[in-house]
Amino acid sequence: MKSKFKIKQLAAVDTIDMELIHPKHGATGIVLKAAGPTHPVWKEALKVWRESEDTEADNLALLSACVLAWDEEAFELPYTTENVIAVLGSEENTWIVNQVGQTVRDHTKFFL
Repeated sequence: MKSKFKIKQLAAVDTIDMELIHPKHGATGIVLKAAGPTHPVWKEALKVWRESEDTEADNLALLSACVLAWDEEAFELPYTTENVIAVLGSEENTWIVNQVGQTVRDHTKFFL
């Protein structure tokens, strides 16, 4: 029997693409690329977070660091760290924070 994958391909998941699902409107077609637990950005963000005082701002910075790219047309903003923090920090976007947070947690638990 011939496999579709080699085992090293399955272990080295550095990113995950996630489509945002709005709680009222459903699938949005808006895709974010997030860092997986083996990605250097995630590892560095987690290290900084562990050394922090665990404030809400620190949690937002950790989650924002996990977002590596987004659909600039859909967000109507260029992808920058500052813009990710601003969007995720906006009260009207808690549904995005919840979804990104859940996806990152699930992905991290599975691959670590």
